Amino acid sequence: MTLNIKQGIYLAALLHDIGKFWQRGSKYDETLSVQTKNMESDLCPVWNSRYSHKHVLWTSEFFEQYTKYIPQSFNRDGELESIANLSAKHHKKASGQTEWERIISYADRLSSGQDRRPDEIGVDTSGSQQRYDFKKIPLQNIFDNLFKVEESNKQSWHILSPLTTNDDIFAKKSDKLSRDLQPDYENLWKSFTDELPNLPLHNFSQYVSTLLPLLEKYCWCIPSSTIDQPDVSLFDHLKTTAAIATSLYDSIETHGSLPSTYDGMKNENKDRFILLSADFSGIQKFIYQITSKGAAKTLKGRSFYLQLIMDMMITHILEVFDVEKAHILLAGGGGFRLLLPNNETKIKEIENFIDDVNKQIWDLYDGKLYVALATLPFKPSILLRNDGYTELVDEIQSKLEKEKYRRFARTIDAIFFEPPPLKGVTASDVCKVTGTDLTEDQKSTKKFDNNEEGTISKSVAEQIELGKQLRNARVMIKWRGRNAKRDIEFSPLDQNITYSFVTDEEIQEGLLSRLIRQPQISEIIWFNKPESFMKVSSPDSSYSSGFMFYGSNWTPGTVYNDESKTYIPIQDRVPDFEEIADDRGRNNDLGILRMDVDNLGNTFKNGFISGKAENNASISRISTLSNRITWFFGGYLDHLIRSDFTIPQKFNAASDQLGNETVLNEELRAHILPIYAGGDDLFIVTRWDIAPFLAKRIHDDLQKFSNGKLTVSAGIAVTSNKYPIHKAANEAGDAESKAKNLDPILEDLKPQKDAICYFGMPLSWTDFDNSAQLMDKMIDWQKDMGNRSLTGFLRKTTGEFEKDKRKKYGRWRWRAAYQLKRMISRKDKIIGEELAQFGSWLFTGSFNGNDFKRTENNELIDVVPFLTRWIQNLTHNS
Repeated sequence: MTLNIKQGIYLAALLHDIGKFWQRGSKYDETLSVQTKNMESDLCPVWNSRYSHKHVLWTSEFFEQYTKYIPQSFNRDGELESIANLSAKHHKKASGQTEWERIISYADRLSSGQDRRPDEIGVDTSGSQQRYDFKKIPLQNIFDNLFKVEESNKQSWHILSPLTTNDDIFAKKSDKLSRDLQPDYENLWKSFTDELPNLPLHNFSQYVSTLLPLLEKYCWCIPSSTIDQPDVSLFDHLKTTAAIATSLYDSIETHGSLPSTYDGMKNENKDRFILLSADFSGIQKFIYQITSKGAAKTLKGRSFYLQLIMDMMITHILEVFDVEKAHILLAGGGGFRLLLPNNETKIKEIENFIDDVNKQIWDLYDGKLYVALATLPFKPSILLRNDGYTELVDEIQSKLEKEKYRRFARTIDAIFFEPPPLKGVTASDVCKVTGTDLTEDQKSTKKFDNNEEGTISKSVAEQIELGKQLRNARVMIKWRGRNAKRDIEFSPLDQNITYSFVTDEEIQEGLLSRLIRQPQISEIIWFNKPESFMKVSSPDSSYSSGFMFYGSNWTPGTVYNDESKTYIPIQDRVPDFEEIADDRGRNNDLGILRMDVDNLGNTFKNGFISGKAENNASISRISTLSNRITWFFGGYLDHLIRSDFTIPQKFNAASDQLGNETVLNEELRAHILPIYAGGDDLFIVTRWDIAPFLAKRIHDDLQKFSNGKLTVSAGIAVTSNKYPIHKAANEAGDAESKAKNLDPILEDLKPQKDAICYFGMPLSWTDFDNSAQLMDKMIDWQKDMGNRSLTGFLRKTTGEFEKDKRKKYGRWRWRAAYQLKRMISRKDKIIGEELAQFGSWLFTGSFNGNDFKRTENNELIDVVPFLTRWIQNLTHNS
């Protein structure tokens, strides 16, 4: 495979620091050939009279030893140029570099965001780094350096292992580092190189589109630099360097040659780059504005349908600019951001394309959904400033928000002045799922579970089918055009891209192996399986292989059966809300859970620069942070639901009927239906009693994952399983807002967020934990008492507390004391002592010495109404 100049630059940049990986896994320089050793003076710069940055020797050796799997040259004016030289000479002085070599050098510096100090050099240059210490320093948790670093917080470090979705991606806390990691690097390098022979070699785009996730799989846990702050992954540095290098190359055509010196580049005043961002506006109205007809089946497909539209738009934009996937800086949470060369002609083409998308969306969804687009040109030198990239992101987000206030402004003539298609006026012309009026061309029919047949829109029919296909989907296949060799395929907005899905069962039956022989396939994407995606790749493949983190991949495959008193499998369908809510006849209510990370925008904007001018929010550092959050909500959350979630048995509303001593994960999973999880937020439909503990587990794991630097707030709406889902979603959103606006401890502070709202009661996570522990005891007491007198006492106390306008020292206190004393006198000694203990907690205001610090009076009485509601629900019909 001979490449053109642009392709050679992209590949050289993508692999320019691969030598760091190999060098750290090598025993000194025994892996280097004599020929490579003799190139030291050509490749390595001199620092303190010694050759430094010796990792470039291993980069050169990589091209030499793995020549069968790595393209070796690019065509320049009819002559072949070495990609190895282009890649390995990025640390030489600009005066000694060719124009193409300077591109890699400049991109390397722009990616790191600062003037480089000596990197891993294998020698002691300053007395601060001992010989080969770079082999002992793992990747630091990116969250460690956010905002002020508390001395009480231990630093945390990632282990060297291939990327996965389980908690191996969590950094481990440690006081100091001293272990030689060379054997671990060596094992990781072997695994990486063992997969190189499977890269597709016939097409450059498919080759690098497979190489990129392969680099992510093995380089996510490797520090790009071990100097000072080793928290940027090698993968993110390689990826952003490749995007910057290609953009620099393309900019030469429109903005002239690059400066011949690094200082010249720093001072150049040309906007060679753009950030291009797009964001869906109206996502909630689009996803949740549906009736109860087929709601569970529709929601999941409706949510993922947006991801398909987003993928289609990104694919088109990359093709227009003729660039690869490394240019995708962010994709998730309903939007995306790309780094691209500044080319006005191509920008206009993209604007026209998005306008066409918005016209189609208007016709299909009556303006409920809109794609906002913004572009921001900037100079390369901006990326060298300490806060340069974060300011760019802040500015383009502001442009996007302004664009959302001008929805459909660029397409208003086509929308309002062209004759609209004639829509029906009878009941049979209205979609039973969305309530939207339909034209004849938009109509379809659907038989619902009760055998009732009704009219729905074709797009809704497609989304319902998509939800079914996602039920056990393990692989998504992306096809060229509409000639897919599958019975069921999806082509969002008819943009000549088609998607289909393959299940685990079909993979085992050999279906995927048969499908990949079709030449129409462009990409194979595995859901949450970075360990598996290379299995279907080979040198002869005519497609690329990759993986994506899909946080709502899980769909229950079993439902509870009243007759057999067991969970039975269901085939080819999504369980309905009644089955999700089934708690064996107690309440059968749903818990609608919404969560998102607190202050994430400020974290990206100020996290690395607030009060710490020496830290730098480089584009590669922000990329590392963004990827970590994507992994948590997209990958780890799926693992948590599938494999590693339990709740206390006493809080399982169905426990008496099942008679289990422990709550099995298999049981819980049957009542959890994630609708959306990605970016920094999630929406999950589950059983009412499971919802708070799932929220608490996600909160606790995010705290552990981020070393205490990220918080998340949750809102839970407890509703009937027949309640309209759009209203339930709004109520969960209102509950989340209550949590985020929970009063702080001190009146002069802004709301601290980091809270949960359940049964309408906003609580800090600590106060919720105390409430749950107290509830644990109260359930035991009520069981021992053999009656509901404790619930009755709580109900009366709650009523008195409300009458006293929730005053700390109202009449409720002496009435509660009198009532409790009478209860104690009628019980045996042991129960009486326990009730007396409860009275002590109630009147001192704390539980086991733990104060309730973010409630109205900061006392236990504040949560008694909440506890009353909770215990009534748990013991209903028991």
